[in-house]
Amino acid sequence: MARPARTKKSGNDVPIQTLTAKAKVVDLSDQDALLLGLLGFAATKLWNVANHHRRSVWGATGKIPDFVQQCRELKTNRWYKLLPSQSSQEILSELDDSYRSWFSHRKNGDPSARPPGFRKKETLSTVTFKQKAFEILPGNRVKLRLPKTYARREMVLEYHLPPDTTLGKVQQVKLTCDPTSGDWYVHIAHRVPIEYREAGIRVIQVSEKNTSTTCPLCNKRVKTARIQRGLFLHCGQAFNADLVGAYNILQRYLREAGRAWPDPSGVVGALARPAVNRFVWRKTTPKGREQGTFKQAV
Repeated sequence: MARPARTKKSGNDVPIQTLTAKAKVVDLSDQDALLLGLLGFAATKLWNVANHHRRSVWGATGKIPDFVQQCRELKTNRWYKLLPSQSSQEILSELDDSYRSWFSHRKNGDPSARPPGFRKKETLSTVTFKQKAFEILPGNRVKLRLPKTYARREMVLEYHLPPDTTLGKVQQVKLTCDPTSGDWYVHIAHRVPIEYREAGIRVIQVSEKNTSTTCPLCNKRVKTARIQRGLFLHCGQAFNADLVGAYNILQRYLREAGRAWPDPSGVVGALARPAVNRFVWRKTTPKGREQGTFKQAV
């Protein structure tokens, strides 16, 4: 299973797309499983330590330490040192992003916004390996390099890629554990050229700058109109924020190409009342078999 992440141009002007392939780790030895568990546990502990550090400093000074400050102050922490340095920095970066997202919601007047919470101690968090901390080997294998706090400095994992998956230039790998099955998965972010021309598709690059903060009805840029993720409120109407951005990109292309603009009401409409379907279990069937019917809620 692969999902698109972002696109950019390479040096030879060929569009490049970053994909993520999810592959199950196979033939995992008990020793490697324990080591992966330790890495995931260390990642959880580091998240909680960093979160506690932010809240403590916030309570004492009224200011929340940023990513750079936390990297500097926590680099001697035992949990930080149990992970590759870039893996630890990725966790602190994710925490920083979560705080920024929370603060943005609070600034926009969302009363339900809460700062990032602590992770349960039994949680095995995602561990990210970047640049020199990993190496993709032949035969669907990946070599992970460990910090010098371990007796073992390397670990090789074998994984099973989904059918018809071909890896491009690998950028990073993430390790996750399924809490239900206990299976480990490696998420491989890799870059591949987008073969538009071979498929007969003409591609025109259009800047997306400010398109998600511009009202599709009055064409005014209103940063505060996007009050929540997925919701855009302005001109007395509610819109899907992604559709607002897509419509404004279309407008920008048509304007630059000298073509007529479509009717806004026919492209981006106000949100209708959503239909809600509820799953009703069959009374004579155990719920574990997941049998029943869908009925629309009133």
